[in-house]
Amino acid sequence: MKIIFKIKQLTKYVDLNEFFKAEGNGDQAHFKHENYVQKWLDLIRGHGFRDIYLNSNTTDKPVLPYFDARLRNNLTHTLWFLPSVASCHAMKNLLESRINSFYNETYKLLVCAGNDAGIGTRALPPLRKLMSDPLKTKTITFTCGKLCTGVTVKPWSGVFMLRNTSSPEKYFQTAFRIQSPWTIGSESHVKEEIILKKDCYLFDFA
Repeated sequence: MKIIFKIKQLTKYVDLNEFFKAEGNGDQAHFKHENYVQKWLDLIRGHGFRDIYLNSNTTDKPVLPYFDARLRNNLTHTLWFLPSVASCHAMKNLLESRINSFYNETYKLLVCAGNDAGIGTRALPPLRKLMSDPLKTKTITFTCGKLCTGVTVKPWSGVFMLRNTSSPEKYFQTAFRIQSPWTIGSESHVKEEIILKKDCYLFDFA
């Protein structure tokens, strides 16, 4: 399996921790720059990209996670790595709003951050329950640290790096959560495996 790095830089001097900074707790959490975060959510779906990625003389389409059909079909289960517990809840709250029906009607959303999510591997069962049959469900998991080391979630095929980090170890530990092979045994009597995940993607917005 190969890991494919897709780099999309917001601006030359963007500070992701500030961009995704949030206040409040739980259902009351909200982004400090909510309008800009909403524009970013629209952008990764392909709305408003012409002014950023395209010249007026070209019709080429940019490769954006939830716009390009090839990516969208592979990104059924993703992990979004955010700066804080508040930002994880704020992202879930924003995606659950009516304006983001594409996200909340297509994907099950889970916050895996804070004390309520459990410590260590205890944070994993709620995610597996939410995925249920991962071939039939689609999920987005929000974290600021949990499930980034020492766990295997085979259906994850994409990681969104939405925070700054000064630790290369933490960065790559999180990135390679998606490299775990996902296969199932064949139903025939022949001893072979069916590969369900051939590609995985890292979206680094820093």
